[in-house]
Order: sequence, then C-alpha cells, then structure tokens
Amino acid sequence: MQKLLTPKDDWEVKKLGEIADFYSGGTPSTSVVSYYGGKISWITSSDLNKGKIYEVEGKITEEGLQNSSAKMVKKGTLLLALYGATAGVPAISYLNAAINQAVLAIIPFQYNSLYIFYKLSSLKPWIVKNYTQGGQANLSGNIIKSIELLFPTKEQQTHIATILSDMDSEIEALEKKRAKYQRLKQGLMQNLLTGKIRLI
Repeated sequence: MQKLLTPKDDWEVKKLGEIADFYSGGTPSTSVVSYYGGKISWITSSDLNKGKIYEVEGKITEEGLQNSSAKMVKKGTLLLALYGATAGVPAISYLNAAINQAVLAIIPFQYNSLYIFYKLSSLKPWIVKNYTQGGQANLSGNIIKSIELLFPTKEQQTHIATILSDMDSEIEALEKKRAKYQRLKQGLMQNLLTGKIRLI
C-alpha cells in the first residue's frame, strides 16, 4: 500500500469535497418496536471495522426507514465513520443498506471508490490525530470534504485498487484456511487429551 499509494509527480491534488457527494443517515426511534427486525440491512459505525461489508446484524423495517433520517446506500458505496472509537475508519458496503448518523456516505463523481478507500485507510491515523479534540475523535462532513488527496489517472486508480483488493482476497482466504486448521487442531487436542483417541 505504501509503495502503490506514494504519489508521483503527475498526480493531481483534489479536496474530497470537489470530487464527491456526501450524506449521512439516522437512527429510527428505538422505542418503536415495529421499526426494527425487518429486511433492510442497517449499517452502524461499528460495522465499518470490517473494511468490506458483506453482512451486518442490524436490521430495520421499511416503516423504520420512512420514519427516520436513515438513508439507503447502494452496493459499492464508500463509507466513513464519523464518531467515537471508529472515527476515520473507511469501508466499502457490498450491501444495499441503510446507514445511521455516525456513518458518512461518499459518492465520487468520476473517481474510483476503492482507490479512495485504500487512500483513506492509509491516512486514518493522520486524520484522527489532526481532528481529535478533547480526547474524542469527532469528524464531520465538512472536515472530510476539506481533506486533500492525491490522485493518479482514473486508469491508474483502478489498477492500484485492483492489486490491493486482490491481495485482500488472498489474505482473507489464508485467514479462513488458518481458522479451519485451528478448529481441527482444537478438536484433535480435545480428543487426544480426553482419551477419546488413543495413539497406543
């Protein structure tokens, strides 16, 4: 990431506010039971820790969506957490889902969302350091709009994003394999150490 995202002389500087639309969502009233438990996936800021969001536990109903400030995002939307422990964490939603007020949707006009995701991931410590006040990291849409990023050509953005995404997929596959072998080891240990399997 460091090597691929290091700017070259021909890269252009753009403020995020110049190259994208932004909006955040809201939370249906928790006192209305009928607003929750529906079929609409509901993304909160804690879900952004996943980086790439394929599923979430939170669900709201169409009634909850219509009677709140929650807003829908489409598959492939770039998201950024605004508040608290996850402030500055970016993610890509691979769900059609609703977002709450602590999540900012970023919709680039012509720039590559996945490239911006990796760029924001690399800048997250800097963003938090520079915009943390009183020990709490509270960002806003205006702060995010003011952040300047360096962009290569659209073709280069796609190329960089593809390389990093392929590496993420490989890492995920290796982690799943590792988890599988850990489960096998745990089961074997249990059988060996309880005498269910005897070697002699």
